[in-house]
Amino acid sequence: MTATAQEITITRVLDAPRELVWKSWTEPDQLAQWWGPSGWSTPVSAVTMDVRPGGVFRLVSTNEDGAEMPVEGTYTEVVAPERLVLEEPAEGAWHDGAVSELRLIDLGGNRTEMRFRTTINTTDEMRGNAEAGMNGTMDRLAEHLARPRPLVTGVDFVSIPTRDMERSMDFYGNVLGLRRSSLWQRPGQEPDGAEFENGTVTIALISARILEGEFRPHSAPIALRVDDVAGARATLESRGVSFKGDIIDSGVCHQAIFEDPDGNLLDLHHRYAPRA
Repeated sequence: MTATAQEITITRVLDAPRELVWKSWTEPDQLAQWWGPSGWSTPVSAVTMDVRPGGVFRLVSTNEDGAEMPVEGTYTEVVAPERLVLEEPAEGAWHDGAVSELRLIDLGGNRTEMRFRTTINTTDEMRGNAEAGMNGTMDRLAEHLARPRPLVTGVDFVSIPTRDMERSMDFYGNVLGLRRSSLWQRPGQEPDGAEFENGTVTIALISARILEGEFRPHSAPIALRVDDVAGARATLESRGVSFKGDIIDSGVCHQAIFEDPDGNLLDLHHRYAPRA
């Protein structure tokens, strides 16, 4: 049968604020919880999303029989939090090319109208299969958004006290190699704090002079994710860092404990076993 341009339009009113619906479409850990019709799953490790014009969208879903369903495309338009356009090439796909548009309309009262339209170059038979699968996927999105949301949704930053801000900034910036994203400093005064980014959680150094009570460094180590604990340890040792004992193998992860200049305990950490 000859492939022709087939248009599918799905409109839903969702009981969720537009920002939350947008995150469900643009954050891998959110999208992985609902993508695909019933019987299919999409691990977050199989999702790649660079949500900007020219960015890549790629994922692989699997069903209960082990069959795979890949999707790959390029974002051509991104207008947060209201519009996405994705173009999928024919190469490696079950169709001969597709363009999909998502529109999110804020209805107020924590309700959002979602309009999804896709034009797929395919046969009439495959269009019917695709429409059924898409409707099943949107059902799962609605179920995902209807689940009770936790009060706490993440960790924004971890505070680390310091008695010497300049020394600590040198350690976290130059020894650990973290990027400093901000400096808390009022005109004519010493810095009150500084923030460093590690890719997952912001580390906030806070001057002891603005903290009440006796200075006390962290006695429970803050785990810093690395790809190779032994390699990272060797690098830090070459920069003058001393470690407390040998590398720990807990059976699920490797760890190496050390201190920052103020005595705050830190931990090079790599989980090599999957979470239960």
